[in-house]
Amino acid sequence: MLTIVPPPRRSIIDQNKRLLPFNELFKKKRIALLKAAYYYLKNLNKYKKILARSGFKNITSLEELSKDFLTWSEKNGTSALIPLFTMFITDFGYGNLEQIPTIAIMKYIGAKPLIAIIFLTFGINMFGKWPRVFQQGYENLWYKISQNLHVILTAKVTKIERKNDRIYVIYHDQVISYDKLIIACPLDRVSEFLDVTAQEKNLFNKIKYVNYVVTVCEIDNMPNGIFYFGRVNTGYPLILSKLWQNPVCTVHSMSDGQGDLLLEERIKTESEKIFSAKFRKIIAQEKWDYFPHFDQKDITSGCYDQLENFQGKQNTYYVGSLLSFETVEHVVTYSKALVENYF
Repeated sequence: MLTIVPPPRRSIIDQNKRLLPFNELFKKKRIALLKAAYYYLKNLNKYKKILARSGFKNITSLEELSKDFLTWSEKNGTSALIPLFTMFITDFGYGNLEQIPTIAIMKYIGAKPLIAIIFLTFGINMFGKWPRVFQQGYENLWYKISQNLHVILTAKVTKIERKNDRIYVIYHDQVISYDKLIIACPLDRVSEFLDVTAQEKNLFNKIKYVNYVVTVCEIDNMPNGIFYFGRVNTGYPLILSKLWQNPVCTVHSMSDGQGDLLLEERIKTESEKIFSAKFRKIIAQEKWDYFPHFDQKDITSGCYDQLENFQGKQNTYYVGSLLSFETVEHVVTYSKALVENYF
């Protein structure tokens, strides 16, 4: 069951700690934004067939789209979009724009999302009743989907061997033979149980992550809304959201492993200084190895093509956000296409 909360206000906290409506910050930049949006949309149309494919196969042959977004923007007249994209990409855990290939950003921010973001800068909400929230929890959705499938729970897999054209999975001292193997877990950790080849191990060791932190806390007297801090500093709040009538808030941040101890104090200080709110306590905090990706050098050298060439070898297939993008929609689309292509 979905609960739809009222569309929240979206505000930006500027460098002087002033709380501004989203459209106010971009008031003097609208012409430049519209011009940049035109060039971005023009390129979306130019590459629409390529963008419609799932995954990043043959990305190295697409020299323009394999470039990082900052470099690409400078050459294609879309640099005015960078402050906006930083809020909707970097602040949401997808890394800095100089780390992400342009094709990934174009898959994430297509024509409709871009137009909706541009309208926000004019104070017009086209996102509708967003966000939509699963009342019984997002995990419960997947639990219900799995009820019609044969899922073995609490199975600690200790070893997987691929030999004699078969797959042998060992868990709880049992050995079960399968025809095919689909791996949907972090690929840089499969060597703990899988008989990886030297080529696989070498490629998987190149995977990078964004250390993303989500903090759930109680803050009294916080206004409802989504508040962007407009910065990319690690160890500091990037987005603070309050969507309910109770004092529960969520804070998104990036970690460098050093400023984590100061994060709680920074949340407290900024919520009190900017909103005159009263920080009560942290309820929970999760640190995620988020947005698996290859760095620009490895992308150029053909890592994605190499990974795609692994598909089907030794009856093994790989899915997950590394091969598509770190959203459920992209992962499901890629997985569906893989099944249709190989099974």
